[in-house]
Parts: sequence; C-alpha cells; structure tokens
Amino acid sequence: MAERMFLRLYEANDTWTKQANLIKLWTWAIGEGGEGAGAAANAASDGGGGQGGGVGFKEILEAALGATEAVTVGNHCGNATMAGQDGDPSSFGSHVTANGGKGGGYNATGHGIGGTGLGTAVDGDINMTGGNGQ
Repeated sequence: MAERMFLRLYEANDTWTKQANLIKLWTWAIGEGGEGAGAAANAASDGGGGQGGGVGFKEILEAALGATEAVTVGNHCGNATMAGQDGDPSSFGSHVTANGGKGGGYNATGHGIGGTGLGTAVDGDINMTGGNGQ
C-alpha cells in the first residue's frame, strides 16, 4: 500500500476530523507570541518586547485519536497601549498545548522590560519555550 501524507495549516479555531485509513498523525502547536508594550507618554523608554509562544510537537497513533479533535489557534490580535497582553495558547485536542508568550511591560522607572515565563508547551513529544522578549 502506498503511503500518503497530507498537510493542513489552521489559522483559526476549527475541528479536525479523522480520515479513513489513518495510521498516525504528526501535529505541531504554536502558541501566540506576547504583545510588545506600547510607548507611553510618561515612560522613560519604549516598552519591552513580548515573549515568543511555546512550540509543541506530538506524534499520535490513530487509536489515541477521537473521531474529531478540537483545534485551538491562539490569536487575540490585541492592541497594546501600555503593557502588552499575553499571547493565547494553541492546542490539538488534549494531546498537545503550546502556551502563549508573556506580554512586554515596564519596570518601576518606566524602562521597557521583555516578557518572560509563559511561552511553554506541554504534553508534546518535543516541547520548546518561546524566546524572552527584549
């Protein structure tokens, strides 16, 4: 039997449906990056950059998949005017989740600080943390 491979990219929340003759699925989840903080009139400098979102990869055998799986794509498209908003998570069912990055901000003296600490991934065969904001 000839093997076939399909690629599907999701840019919005959706539902994945299992196809006949599926053997296994490879899935990536990429969390949304945190927003950079906006420049404020009273700030001593521009705001800090947001942290990158986490990235998770998972190989899932057919037997572990439901007939359908929820696909969640982090995409809040906010508009930072002060502190940046945290990014939204992305996931494939309950199999792998990539958390969004931490938004950038300011310290007590008004200098920008980059977002850190949130952009992780969980439950994947490979889990990577997003880079810290500057």
